[in-house]
Amino acid sequence: MSESSYSPDHKGLPGNMRVSQAKELVAGSVRKGDGQSGATMSENGNLIIYPIPSLVATLLNRERAKGTPLTEDEVIQIRDSCPAIALTQEDARRVDESRGYLDIDPENCWEEWQRVRLELAED
Repeated sequence: MSESSYSPDHKGLPGNMRVSQAKELVAGSVRKGDGQSGATMSENGNLIIYPIPSLVATLLNRERAKGTPLTEDEVIQIRDSCPAIALTQEDARRVDESRGYLDIDPENCWEEWQRVRLELAED
């Protein structure tokens, strides 16, 4: 299963959304274009927001393209606009295992990005 082709559509969830949209879905419901309410937590179980591709890879690529360290505002903007899906904890664990590393937590992305940047610089 490639990261770009994975979609939880089989569970009735949008397969290609942004982190900010996924937050709304996980928090309650998303308004569809037809004005109807989207899926809710109670309909879909315990879901987490999962950036695809990984947030750490996206931030690393954006920082390399920029040529200077990303600012906190840039990291937050990238996090909020990167593609994401809503996954169960079990599905997220399987994706983590297939990647071979854990992504940074979107809720603590600035702090975790600072730590990861240092680790990557040491490699």
